[in-house]
Amino acid sequence: NRLESNAEHWSALLLSLRELTEWVIRKETELNALAPPRGDLPALLKQQDDHRAFRRQLEDKRPVVESNLLSGRQYIANEPPLSDTSDTEASRENEGDSRGYRSAEEQARELARSIRREVAKLADKWNTLVDRSDAWGRCLDDAVQ
Repeated sequence: NRLESNAEHWSALLLSLRELTEWVIRKETELNALAPPRGDLPALLKQQDDHRAFRRQLEDKRPVVESNLLSGRQYIANEPPLSDTSDTEASRENEGDSRGYRSAEEQARELARSIRREVAKLADKWNTLVDRSDAWGRCLDDAVQ
């Protein structure tokens, strides 16, 4: 039915946000592994080429990241704010019933919380990665001149 299809769509978005965050973390690790600019001109030019290739990977991924962030933000905008649930309601939510069953509404709230959290994490990590890559590129450019 339509409700299940919608839930599957948003669950797929959540998975995609998490996978993109993992990709960004791997790229952060790659950037951290790059040696500081040093050496003779050919070595510096090689580092510049490596950085350009790294930047191309970021630029290739940018539309996917931005599209997923936009979808996540649109989903969040259509959900009630988290402050609408009281502490007692939130604790009941986490408990479900004695068999661990959670209503569709509780599952939807949990999905919204997860999407909100992943959108914030991906946006932060993505912006940090792009900023650090920009700084690294400027550092290399300065070293070559």
